[in-house]
Amino acid sequence: MSYVGVGREVVCKFRFTAMHTFESYDEGKRVLGYDLEFVPVSGSKDDTAENKLFWKYTPAGSFKFATINAEAAKMFKFGHEYYVTFREAPAEVSRPAIIVSEATPK
Repeated sequence: MSYVGVGREVVCKFRFTAMHTFESYDEGKRVLGYDLEFVPVSGSKDDTAENKLFWKYTPAGSFKFATINAEAAKMFKFGHEYYVTFREAPAEVSRPAIIVSEATPK
């Protein structure tokens, strides 16, 4: 699940497993919130070589986050796999925490 890459970051690979909705408030207005849950890819005998490599280094864990951004929540498909990259954030950030875009791989 982990790989230390260039630029001091850790890349993990997770499978999307669950979404739960909840009521929340944004600026006094009632909104729908989404709890999203992910588990690490497995290293089973039928899995891909890449998944086996990710699983080899950290075979356990979970990743969970909540959002009130419906567009962000709905971009995830059950059972599909996603990369998560962790890198240190600067002290001041001038963009929102969740960005939804049609980014293309480099």
